[in-house]
Amino acid sequence: MPALTGGVKTKYGADSSEYEMAGGTRKSEIKRSPRGSKKAATAAN
Repeated sequence: MPALTGGVKTKYGADSSEYEMAGGTRKSEIKRSPRGSKKAATAAN
C-alpha cells in the first residue's frame, strides 16, 4: 500500500469515497467467498 492511500485510509477509513479516489478498494466492495462452501458441497454428496 503506497503511503498516500495509507494516510487517506487512516484519516477517512477503509470504506470511504476518499480512500477509493486515492486508488484504494473500499472495504464494502471486496467480495469474499463464504467459508466452508467446498466442505458443505462434498459432504452433501
